[in-house]
Amino acid sequence: MTAAIVLARRDRLILLLAASFAVFLTAALILRYEAAPHDLGRFDGHARNFALLALMLALSTRLAGLRPRRRSVAAVLIVGLVIWPTIAIPAGKVGLAIGHGVQLANAQPGPREFGDFHWWRGRHVITRFPSDQIADWIHDRARPDARVLSPIPHAMTVTTGRPNASGFTQFLHPRPATGPEYLDSIRYLEPAAIQRLGFTYIHAPDSWIDSLPNRAKCWLADPELFELLVRDGSQALYRIGPGFLRLEVPPTPGAYEALREAVPDQSTVYLSHANGSLNTFRALAVLPQSELMGLPDEAALHIPNLHLQADVRPTPLQNESADFVVTAAQLGPSMFQPGARRPVFWNEEIAVYAPDGAIAAVRDPPARPFTVHLRDAQATDGRLAFTATLADTSGAGWTGQDWLVVPADASPWALPRIRPTDPAAQWYAGQASPRPGTVTHRYEFDPQSVTLRLRDEQRDAVHLDSSGEKLEPGVWILAVRLRSAYQLAAFIPVARVVVTESGNVSYEAYEGEYGVKPSPRPSEP
Repeated sequence: MTAAIVLARRDRLILLLAASFAVFLTAALILRYEAAPHDLGRFDGHARNFALLALMLALSTRLAGLRPRRRSVAAVLIVGLVIWPTIAIPAGKVGLAIGHGVQLANAQPGPREFGDFHWWRGRHVITRFPSDQIADWIHDRARPDARVLSPIPHAMTVTTGRPNASGFTQFLHPRPATGPEYLDSIRYLEPAAIQRLGFTYIHAPDSWIDSLPNRAKCWLADPELFELLVRDGSQALYRIGPGFLRLEVPPTPGAYEALREAVPDQSTVYLSHANGSLNTFRALAVLPQSELMGLPDEAALHIPNLHLQADVRPTPLQNESADFVVTAAQLGPSMFQPGARRPVFWNEEIAVYAPDGAIAAVRDPPARPFTVHLRDAQATDGRLAFTATLADTSGAGWTGQDWLVVPADASPWALPRIRPTDPAAQWYAGQASPRPGTVTHRYEFDPQSVTLRLRDEQRDAVHLDSSGEKLEPGVWILAVRLRSAYQLAAFIPVARVVVTESGNVSYEAYEGEYGVKPSPRPSEP
């Protein structure tokens, strides 16, 4: 825009375009809101468009005074300069795709690698609804506002026009994300969750029925609780009877309804950012009567993959403890005291701990086939030596192991930050492979020289492959990571590392044995 004004500062049209550019650029910079700070990004584009128009008009007046040949050359250069950014990136991607080989299979319809987990690329695969007969029945006979529980809720809504109730009950969010009540309904046929979401019908494929627990299968087979309306091969449609909604049964131990009942009102609950933000928000959604706590520097809970239309602000956690800690199910609880390492609630997404023993566990702890036993830890001259035994009894749920150094949060427990958006500060190669067995080594860790060595009386120390930089002042966590392909399967802290402003290093080794159940499911952001 500056170049356009310099070239044609007396042209009123150029000045008008410059004013429009300034208005939209100012709007893009100041009109933001914390729940979605980039939601007004189109103003940037409008500002760029006005600047480009002004530059083109200003250049056109200058080109008119050039000789024909020089005018043609200048025009080609200008056009190339303007359109090159829109050509270079697509051309590079096309070249990359051709280099990997042209595959006609990519033209097949249906879910591919850019499916539900990549909606931010502008694509969200909608599976075809499997039964035209059931879809027609819902479309022709169900009330326009009737809600239908379905394992494929988006396809059901697109096909039948009936509202999608798979999201959160209290919060508006325009992008696909499943809320805790829907997960309880689809996993356990939980009566309280179904009542909260107001379902009237259930689309029940046989494959989904087979995945339900036994008591849910018995409910669904009871004609006094569910009325079978349509059967189309392996697909069925049921009407939910009032008798089912009146059932007074305890919630399934792994359901979010069990967490809602277990945590007393007015309890303090710390929402750890070790967990994925979407899973954290699921816990937040079922604990509305608790005092929800976070860190002072992260007062607003942002859910980038949910695009939440709300400003959620947990109470800042200062130096006090909390009654409960919500963290990732894949996190080994080594940072808690030995008596508090048993979760009071857990499911596939989250684990909840009571550091001060606020309540008893609502279900048995998960099986933890992978364990780390840490002993004989000694800190000398800024280095930490320890003996670690990595034992696995199943070899399932993970494909590789390594060591990471990640930042810790400022809570009293120094929980690690293991979100996908938080890169590790240091990385070291692992020694365990995904098969039943035990590996025991004496390690020597020096974070300032970025080394992790194996000490062996029979041979010289072996330096493990590593990467990263010297640690900045702060609190860090050394941990064992299990991977499932490129996803996180488990994360087990073994030591807290504190680096002072003067460069001194101190350690707190989590000695003892602690385990985790590797989860092969993809981690959510």
